[in-house]
Amino acid sequence: MREIRTLSNLGIPVERTQPFLDCLADGRHHADHCPASLAGYRAAIDELTERIDALTSRRPGVYRAPARSCPSQQSRRP
Repeated sequence: MREIRTLSNLGIPVERTQPFLDCLADGRHHADHCPASLAGYRAAIDELTERIDALTSRRPGVYRAPARSCPSQQSRRP
């Protein structure tokens, strides 16, 4: 249960924890000491990178939106 919580805190959903649990079931002391677990981490990193890229590409439009709707109230960037 602790491993699932740790993986969840890293952004790996419960439905993707099976490779990590299989690793433990094989007798490993750590859930990430198997090739399938490492692939799970890589997939999670790839997904996070895609989400970050998508949010980053949307940011300029969000900054411009107030200026288009109310030019006298310019948006300030943090």
